Amino acid sequence: IFLWIGGTYFVAQVIGCICLYTRIPVQTDIQEPLYSQQVFSLALDESEILTPKKTIKSINFWLFFLSFFLTYSSFTFIYIFWIGYAKTIITDLFFIQQINIFSYIFFSLGSIWWGYMADTVYPHTSLIRLLIVASCFQATYSFPYLASDLLFFLWTLILFFCLGGVVCLFALSTISLFGLKYFEFNFGIIYISHTLSVLYIILLSRYFVDAIGYQWAFVIQAGMNLISAILIAIIAKTGKLSV
Repeated sequence: IFLWIGGTYFVAQVIGCICLYTRIPVQTDIQEPLYSQQVFSLALDESEILTPKKTIKSINFWLFFLSFFLTYSSFTFIYIFWIGYAKTIITDLFFIQQINIFSYIFFSLGSIWWGYMADTVYPHTSLIRLLIVASCFQATYSFPYLASDLLFFLWTLILFFCLGGVVCLFALSTISLFGLKYFEFNFGIIYISHTLSVLYIILLSRYFVDAIGYQWAFVIQAGMNLISAILIAIIAKTGKLSV
């Protein structure tokens, strides 16, 4: 089973790399939908797209950087520590492995669903919704009544479903807020916060668990996602787009 899952993941990565490498020809004779012109700054005037030098001086850019850091720190905490918490309430290790397998399936489904949501509304609006949903389930992840195996199974799948949409929605939100022309530079800088979030997990998260326990540790991570959603809403209100 694990070899099959690993092989499927490898093939998906190869296909994704090929799609990124292959440039799709632009058909200028097709009229863009109105929402597409609103969501992506491709249709904006060239003067409205910030250069990398101006972007890194923008307060909104660094607020978005902080939002990415908070979100990835929160979800990385769940990704690393959920099994440790599961072993404190579930004695059946085989059942935990089953949850682990299904969580990756829901991770993939989440990527598809949240990507679809980004096509129907603003990408940053979808991202705000994702973060609010994730915050609710993270805050209640370790409540005593969740000691039920079935409820814990459901909560874990929902969190991984949300996790699946994080990268694609942050990437699309980067485009909608700062333009596509310098997307590689902008998102590259923002993605550095992912490395910082890993350092945060290594240096501090274990302390949280040992000092305050899983319950309050999960609540803190939920609060980080909620702060991230507020920051994105502020950026959208003060930037070119509105929520």
